[in-house]
Amino acid sequence: MSAEDRRAMIVHAVLPLLMEHGANVTSSQIARAAGIGEGTIFRAFKDKDELFDACTAEALSPITCSTRSPKSPLTSPWQTGSSKQPKRSARTSSGWVR
Repeated sequence: MSAEDRRAMIVHAVLPLLMEHGANVTSSQIARAAGIGEGTIFRAFKDKDELFDACTAEALSPITCSTRSPKSPLTSPWQTGSSKQPKRSARTSSGWVR
């Protein structure tokens, strides 16, 4: 497996963990989800911050957003076919309002 493929595999394993645990996810949880040793994480990424940055970039990439399944934890209400749209916020000079 190439270094880039390994990084991508780790990122895809971490995305659901970040949704569940946030930044408190442990390297042990990451390794278990990816089916690798903890050391492999840090051979692929300098630290957890670099890994989280890669996860953020992947989650926000246009390809990922347009191909995400409706059951994905990162799915918006509009992608699920929900007829009920979320409340929108607006920025005013006095702050955010709904």
